[in-house]
Formats: sequence, structure tokens, C-alpha cells
Amino acid sequence: MPAMTPDEPKRLLLVPGLGTDARLFAHLRPPPGWTIVTLPFLLHRRGESLRGYARRMADLARRLRPDAIGGSSFGGMIAQEMAHALGMPEVIVIDSVRSGGEVPPARFRFFSVMTRSAPTWLLRRLGDLLFDGMMRGNRVDERLWPEAKAMLAEAPWDFTRWSVPAILSWPGLPPDSGVRIRDIHGEHDEMFPLKHRRTPPERVVRGAGHMLPYSAPEAVSEFLAEVLGEAVAPEAAVAGVGEAVGGGFEPPRG
Repeated sequence: MPAMTPDEPKRLLLVPGLGTDARLFAHLRPPPGWTIVTLPFLLHRRGESLRGYARRMADLARRLRPDAIGGSSFGGMIAQEMAHALGMPEVIVIDSVRSGGEVPPARFRFFSVMTRSAPTWLLRRLGDLLFDGMMRGNRVDERLWPEAKAMLAEAPWDFTRWSVPAILSWPGLPPDSGVRIRDIHGEHDEMFPLKHRRTPPERVVRGAGHMLPYSAPEAVSEFLAEVLGEAVAPEAAVAGVGEAVGGGFEPPRG
């Protein structure tokens, strides 16, 4: 891949949440001089930890040569570990948590049992029944519901089955990671309620719920502009080579 020229925009690499893709970030406005690049998920490996998975995602990210990294929900957890692996000084975390100890324990244990034991057809049916309530609870504009529902309908349930126990067992970044977490969270987030957060987020969006890029895109865009105005990309994060690749497969080796 050719070296970037001074006229090229800087790259903010964002990892979407479970059941979502690049469409989640389509309503955000990157700051002047920046462009948003979405990193799709790789295939998981059986028994893989969240940290181990994120390190493989970091190997993929090097090819995209990001100037900053962030993620939403589950993608925010992955982004934290990726930033650590890449030597980034900070990471942007949108409606997420800093460890598995900050998720509602009873709810996620139930999710773990359901995703592990229920057949896919039942999971999809339950997902349809819960969809409207989740969108209302998260205060998502009703005009965006069809787009959100299309993303969730296309979600690979095998990946969800792996991710829930991986989240529960994730210890978060070590205290000496050197990564500053810049996080923004919805006041009424029903997936990751603020009362379970051990470390208060840097920014709380009043009246907003989960899926902040949908429920409060303007607030997220303003937060990105504030954070990226201070961001400096380390050499380790831009030293990767190779063409940009998609997700859902193992990247070529060698």
C-alpha cells in the first residue's frame, strides 16, 4: 500500500457491535480531515478468549494503517484490546464497558445459556419479538428501525454464541496498559446500565440509550471531534503493510 500523502484524510477505524456492521456508523460525521473505516469481524475460533480474538483483529487492522481506533458496544471491548496490542495511546469506546465485570451478571448469564442451548430458529424468533422493545428502550429514531432490523437479521448466531461467554470472562485491560479510554455512554443504556460501571464514562449523553451512533449520532460526532483533535498516531499503529482486506475470514499469511 502506498504511503499516505499529506492530503489524504486520517483514518478512524471503528469496530461495530454484535449484530451490526458499517451501517451502524453511517450517520456519524467524522471531523474535518478524518474518514471512518469500519473493520468487519473475523471468524472466531472455538474456545478463543476475547483478548486473543482482538489480537488477531489488531493484525488485520495494521493493514489498514489507522490513525485512531474505537468501537461500539462489543466492538468497544475489542477496540480496547486492539489499541493495547497496537501500542495506541488511547481508544474511543462508545456505549460499552471496560471489563466483563461491568455487564449485568444475571442478564448475561441468561444470554449465555440461551445462546448456547437454544436452536438458531428460536433465537431468531426471540430476536424478532424483542426488537421493537429494544429500539424503543434505546430511544432509536423509528425511521432507522428497518435498517437496524436488517442488520440484526443478518447477524451470525454462531458468533453470538461465542461472544457472550467471552465477554463474561474478559478481565479488561491491565492497569499498566498505557491506553487511555475515551468513553461515551447513554444515560438510559439498557444493555450496559451505568449503575454497573465501576469507572464512570468520560461523557454521558442525557436521555440516550444504547446504540449511540443511532440514538444520538450528533453527540457521538461531537465527541469524536473533541477526542480526535487531541489524537496523535504512534509509529506502531501505522507501520503495517498490505492492501486493505475485508472481514469474516482468516487474513492471508506470509
